[in-house]
Formats: sequence, structure tokens, C-alpha cells
Amino acid sequence: MQAPEGVPSLPDVGPVQQDEVDLGPFSLRFETWPKFRIGSSAWPSGFLLARALAQGLAGLPSVKECEVAEIGAGPGLPGLAAGKLGAARVCLTDYEELVPLLRKNIDLNGLT
Repeated sequence: MQAPEGVPSLPDVGPVQQDEVDLGPFSLRFETWPKFRIGSSAWPSGFLLARALAQGLAGLPSVKECEVAEIGAGPGLPGLAAGKLGAARVCLTDYEELVPLLRKNIDLNGLT
């Protein structure tokens, strides 16, 4: 089966893993593709930044009503946290073959 014209087909990603991380005020559900490529896994820095944003770590600005961009987002944990915290707009970017992973994680968290 092929994807409709103009819609990238899902790559053969290998094993799919779904997890949930408790960030304090809320949790995030997310999918990763651990064997696909380096950008399809969640990294400790992503967990730490998402948790720091969620818990309002001193020195970090509030993202509420701000526009946020996460470049090289992979599974997108910090950007998803920003969305849950009321960012006006969040732009998650990565390689084209990782866009389905980002879309899945947006859906898993009820964000649009």
C-alpha cells in the first residue's frame, strides 16, 4: 500500500516503544523508534528540559502564550511540554522521516 500523493509514507521503523513520563504537574505519553535512527529515541536532555519547563525551574522563562520552536525535536518532549503549558504555538522540526513520529506524539497528548 502506498501513501496518497504528497503524504510521506511511514518508513520501516523497526520496533515501536510507547512510554509515559511524569513531569510533576502533568505526564506526557510518547512513542519512540529505538532501532530506527538517532533522532527517533528520547535523550536525557529532552527529559530534563521538559521536566524543567513543567516544574518552572528558576531561570527559565515561562512558555505560556509564547511561540516555541524545537529544532531537531526527535520525539519532541520539550515541545510537547511547552504545548501542555499553554504555549501559543509550538513548531517541532526534524528530518522528514521523523514527522510521523512527531505527529503520533502530538496526538497521544491531545495537542493540535
